[in-house]
Amino acid sequence: MSESAMIKKGAALPWLKPSSVSAVIQQESADVYHGKRARYMSSHQLQDFMRCPQLWYRKSHGFIKDKDNDAYALGRATHTFICEGPTEFEKQYIMSDGPVNDRTGNPYGKATQIYAGWLSEQTKPIISGSDYALILSMNKGVATNPSTAEVFLRGVAEGVVRTQYCGIDCQIRMDYYVEDHEEIVDFKTCKNLDYFESDARHFMYGNQIAFYRSVAMAGGLPVRSVKFVAVEKQEPYRAGLWIVDESSLEIWAQENAAAMERYRQCVTDNDWPTGYEDPRTLTI
Repeated sequence: MSESAMIKKGAALPWLKPSSVSAVIQQESADVYHGKRARYMSSHQLQDFMRCPQLWYRKSHGFIKDKDNDAYALGRATHTFICEGPTEFEKQYIMSDGPVNDRTGNPYGKATQIYAGWLSEQTKPIISGSDYALILSMNKGVATNPSTAEVFLRGVAEGVVRTQYCGIDCQIRMDYYVEDHEEIVDFKTCKNLDYFESDARHFMYGNQIAFYRSVAMAGGLPVRSVKFVAVEKQEPYRAGLWIVDESSLEIWAQENAAAMERYRQCVTDNDWPTGYEDPRTLTI
């Protein structure tokens, strides 16, 4: 089968192979994992706390609801297809544009009652034809770059580790753990690969991946390296690989550990500041 035919059909990336799962790693659905967030600290919860303890408190107590949108949904679907493969993707998603209007031959709009009625009957998230084509394009971007292709040689997708870290019950759900190399791979989608490094700083990807490594190692999972694979959501769908510097990982891990200690103190005091209680000096 030619490359173009393979991509069109939605075939699995050729380097994704069955793998034995380490006893340290659990495998469970995203719903099960997120359903335990009230008991376990996660990387995203820690990031919320580091930005603003009061933000963490209000989110954890339901005063602020996590926002979801089409971009987040597409990102989750892309993770499933590329990290777990098309077979798992087809188990979790329905690929459809919805019911078709017999008179026009076009799908009904999402604002129509007919579409709403059809949607209410579906048991899985819906991926439109255009979004599926976009996922295949991103898949091709990852598959045709040698440096990103060789990352997914043999491993466990969406592996969960739960353990105590800094005296706090924590959980992680790794995009990919490569057993042969004992490495954690975090997969990201982005608009423009040229700005991935600035995006990484803005969205605290370093603290996130350092948290993954710390929790994994605390749980007994060996980790020799951590990497990011990122792919564009637009033409030409470039993909890139970033190997995370060890000294930077140590700095982020120290920041995380300090934040965990502040969290423990906030719990003890039941005091959740914004971080802006004291005046600051503005310099130019």
